[in-house]
Amino acid sequence: MRDAEIPIVALDRKLAGVDCDSVLVDNRAGARECVGSMIQAGYKRIAIICGPSSIHNARERLQGYKDALRAAGLKEDPALIRYGDYRHESGYRCAMELLKRERAPDAIFASNGTMAQGLLEAIAEVDELLPGEIRDR
Repeated sequence: MRDAEIPIVALDRKLAGVDCDSVLVDNRAGARECVGSMIQAGYKRIAIICGPSSIHNARERLQGYKDALRAAGLKEDPALIRYGDYRHESGYRCAMELLKRERAPDAIFASNGTMAQGLLEAIAEVDELLPGEIRDR
């Protein structure tokens, strides 16, 4: 790619097989900090809606989630881990799966803003069907 003299910069990921610059964030530390804040606020059953396990930043965010639980002495519950695809629909679907469980989480960490929008839509829908259920947990 560099031989073509076209400037390329990848955002939030390294492109396999492509020689270009990348701008990256520490996804693991960011997720650890977010989930740690939830724990400090008193939440214990924290779920995560991850991105695809094939994407490096999704794996790093999941690891940060697990790091925060471990640091707080909380047990990881595989039933509270859902995999989306960084799209609104998957955030909604995963959130509905979590919210309709007999023992729903008391907090949910969405791994990106688009899935978080789907999560918020699901919360509003469930709260409309079962008023107070979400806020009272």
